[in-house]
Amino acid sequence: MSRTVQEESLADLEFRLTWSSTEAHHEERLHGPRANLWRDILPPGMANALFGRRPGEWVNLPFPPGTLAPAFDPDGQVPVRRHPFHGGRVPGNPVPRFGRFYPAGLAAEGLSARGFPAVLPEAMMPMRVIGVEDGWFTADLNAPLAGVDLRLSAVAHAVAPLGRDMGGKVGDWPRRLITGPGMQARHRGRPTDFGGPEGYRRQDETPDTTFYASPRMTAHVDAACQGRAEALYGEIVPRGGRVLDLMAGRHSHLPAGHAGSVTGVGLNPDEMRENPAIDDHAVHDLNADTRLPFDTGTFDTVLCSFSVEYLTAPATVLAEAVRVLGPGAPLVLTVSHRWFPPKVIRLWPELHPFERLGAMLHWLLEAGGLEGLETRTVHGLPRPEDDRYFPDVPEADPLFAAWGYKAG
Repeated sequence: MSRTVQEESLADLEFRLTWSSTEAHHEERLHGPRANLWRDILPPGMANALFGRRPGEWVNLPFPPGTLAPAFDPDGQVPVRRHPFHGGRVPGNPVPRFGRFYPAGLAAEGLSARGFPAVLPEAMMPMRVIGVEDGWFTADLNAPLAGVDLRLSAVAHAVAPLGRDMGGKVGDWPRRLITGPGMQARHRGRPTDFGGPEGYRRQDETPDTTFYASPRMTAHVDAACQGRAEALYGEIVPRGGRVLDLMAGRHSHLPAGHAGSVTGVGLNPDEMRENPAIDDHAVHDLNADTRLPFDTGTFDTVLCSFSVEYLTAPATVLAEAVRVLGPGAPLVLTVSHRWFPPKVIRLWPELHPFERLGAMLHWLLEAGGLEGLETRTVHGLPRPEDDRYFPDVPEADPLFAAWGYKAG
């Protein structure tokens, strides 16, 4: 007989927070292995909703604006002098930029002059730039999800008695749920300014074919993250369809036997030949030639797994991906926290992880021809014990995904 969730339980929880912006629907998945329901802080009403439930039984709660994330405060939008503003590591990228998030401490002096002395130079709370004028910018100190209508679902995947685990660290699940989400959305639908050409240059500007001449037979993320990417593709990719794996390597992360055929486009033929999912491949440098060597409407899905951050003209390449898709077919991008530093665009490390998701969404919108845009994030899974970063980094690599469907 399955154990039910009680106050004195340890439970492997999963939260799913859903919300919408003007441009997309968003879902944040947060896993809480061995959450202590006697000690931890849960979202309002969630504990009572879970108590008495069996593993696998979902509960759903609405959270109107101001009930999970802080309420929106118009006084939190403050005009601040642009000098001094200590931010921006990309040469030639003046800051602040519209729509971007920065640590509030970078503008501590200006905020103090406007009546916010509690914001110290060390403050890491996010501050969004929602207006830029000569000598001034408007800083929004509201939480990214302030004023947003939210819906939260939760489930216990496994339940065990609490035993003697009565003390120790308190898990603040509401705070984890709302820390980061919201940054991927545009401010009132207006495009975020992700900077000019300098932000899309790389530390190593030698030809990519040279850098990738030798195969790297390694996974770019841990097995837990790979599994979540595979599950996502299993949901979105039409079964039996023709798939284009863009910037392909050793892994396509597709469920075995799911696709009808897979064509890889990448830089190293040995890696693509090692990939069991790929039926045929082409060696093609998309940073040298953004045009894809396929007819319009050839594919039922285009995937770009853990690689879009290497493109120097991402919106242009994604417009080509849209061109080679059939009507209603998905274009899916996934990233995580790992990359090759010499070849990643300079903008990428400067962004908050949820801003990177916003950049992916921005590129999909700039590519054009897509509808039904969505994002998904997955955090909090335990890192596999055979991963090289275990146990120093106990949490698995997160998954950030953005996708849309070709119009028509």
